[in-house]
Amino acid sequence: MNAPLKSILEFKNVTMSFGGLKAVSDLSFAVGEKELVALIGPNGAGKTTVFNVMTGIYRPQSGNINFRNKSVLGLKAHQISGLGLGRTFQNIRLFKNLTVMQNVLIGAQPHFKYGFWEPLVLSSRFLETEANAKKYALELLGHFDLKQKQDELASSLPYGEQRKLEMVRSLIGMPRLICLDEPAAGMNHKETEDLMNLILKIKKDFDQAVFLIEHDMKLVMGISERIVVLDHGCCIEEGSPEKVRGSKAVIEAYLGADGGSL
Repeated sequence: MNAPLKSILEFKNVTMSFGGLKAVSDLSFAVGEKELVALIGPNGAGKTTVFNVMTGIYRPQSGNINFRNKSVLGLKAHQISGLGLGRTFQNIRLFKNLTVMQNVLIGAQPHFKYGFWEPLVLSSRFLETEANAKKYALELLGHFDLKQKQDELASSLPYGEQRKLEMVRSLIGMPRLICLDEPAAGMNHKETEDLMNLILKIKKDFDQAVFLIEHDMKLVMGISERIVVLDHGCCIEEGSPEKVRGSKAVIEAYLGADGGSL
């Protein structure tokens, strides 16, 4: 029997309300180090709120969120990112009028360790940091078949490549956990197939945990090691794809009584 994974992310009795609406209600779950976990549920189940409270966009009314054994409550988004939590968004958030390389280097900025005035005087530490960041950016772009497009505007890339670029921008900060918010949204069948392989490649090659929200059940069932299912802000099921596929609560709440396509 495999030993349980050490947790890198823990939600403990987290509740987040907007007015009288509980988007997340007394939610507890964990993501293990180097584990690939999917968060699923019907529209309005609270999935994106989960991502927003753990990345510092919202602060929950109660409960705690630990990342790498440190509470992130009260920390700002860039501070949480600095701890090693990377994120993409459901709606692509690239700087469309900047180049591919410039977009990636922006992702590295929060992790630079030089003073405010050093870029103005071109200090040796600033120049060395910039050179190292660009070198690593080129490695990442090559890893995802985007190196040859480093000087192109982000807006000129096909949709699937823009998704890849957003992942590269998250990875340049060397996160310990990367969180993907509906990465297959808007993709066609071929792009989704490629995305499945890409996510598995990220997990393997970068030796890290992956936590994703996704509606595409083929993708979720095809790559997830464990699935957490939300309905009305509450966890109604958690376990392997096989367990979730056969869960009556999931079938009724998420897919309807006919079982949908799970």
